[in-house]
Amino acid sequence: MSRTENVSTKYEEVIRADNELKSLYLSWPQALRDTNTVPSDCPFSDNLPAELMPAMLLMSTAQKIFTVHRQFQLSCFRDRRYAFSQLSCVTIAERCIEAFQRWPDSLGTRICRRMWTTLSYMISCCITLLFALLFRAQNPLTYDFDRIRRYVEFGKDFIGKEERTSSIARRGVKLLSALMDLEKSSEFSADVEADIGNAIRQVVLADENTAESNQTEGYQIVFPYGQDLWDSLMGESLSNVSL
Repeated sequence: MSRTENVSTKYEEVIRADNELKSLYLSWPQALRDTNTVPSDCPFSDNLPAELMPAMLLMSTAQKIFTVHRQFQLSCFRDRRYAFSQLSCVTIAERCIEAFQRWPDSLGTRICRRMWTTLSYMISCCITLLFALLFRAQNPLTYDFDRIRRYVEFGKDFIGKEERTSSIARRGVKLLSALMDLEKSSEFSADVEADIGNAIRQVVLADENTAESNQTEGYQIVFPYGQDLWDSLMGESLSNVSL
């Protein structure tokens, strides 16, 4: 079997897994999938922020979809054969941020926002959308890029509210800021992918002397440049964190 056939077979499995995840998500009750209803800002009486659960469930599903498409998260913006990955990841990232934009400024929101899963998954959504911006010159699909920029700005501000207490948030803001700065000049780049890698490494180098390792925080951020680079940025190994 040729390398092309191997990749084609692997991509068929990616599409199958993507469809399975979406079918699983659709099997949940409508009440847990209703991200269009604006949650109440009243305190929750049963100690559970139930009205925030739909956004959390959607983002958890998005993280799994990003993981399934991991090996194609960059090539899907350059190669039409993998455009399904681009459409699937960008669409669910947009939906997630739209859902979180409806959250009120309430105790439940502040509690959920401080969770490592919420912070790291929001970073993953923003990175996915930044890829659409960074590769827009090579992109076979057309998006509302101004809207995508607003989503990314919202995501950065969202995690930025936890910078004081969370190393994930602090590093996430640095990373998103670096990629957002790169996006402003990406149309003049001869090699966007190399520029992304360089931007990440600069964040890592700048962080090495200032970022503390917080062993109490767990996280998982999907990043196609390899786990070693993420480990260096985030300060500890992710190998023991389950999906």
